[in-house]
Amino acid sequence: MARARERAAARAAAAAQARGIVDRYKALIEARVSAAWVAVPQSRGLHCTVRVRLIAGGQVVGAHIVQGSGNQVFDRSVIAAIYNAAPLPVPRSAAKLRYLNPLTFIFTAPKGSLP
Repeated sequence: MARARERAAARAAAAAQARGIVDRYKALIEARVSAAWVAVPQSRGLHCTVRVRLIAGGQVVGAHIVQGSGNQVFDRSVIAAIYNAAPLPVPRSAAKLRYLNPLTFIFTAPKGSLP
């Protein structure tokens, strides 16, 4: 019984560490992509969900729209921003990089985007 509790506690600690790593790098990646994004017409208030696959060094090996915004120009501009922002910030550890693959996040047009 005690051994089962120890294993459960270890799993919970590992899951918390993974969430912390994902949250940290997700915020860094979202900021880098936002900085690389070029506003397109009719983008104010739009958002889309993207999935990104990364390799060591932060190179992007795949990026696609999981749920589109309804504006294909906006969606394509987000994918372009992801590739243009590379290399993206990633952990140096291959074990920790696995937590990020694939990384899914919602990209929202920054305030001040074109109406």
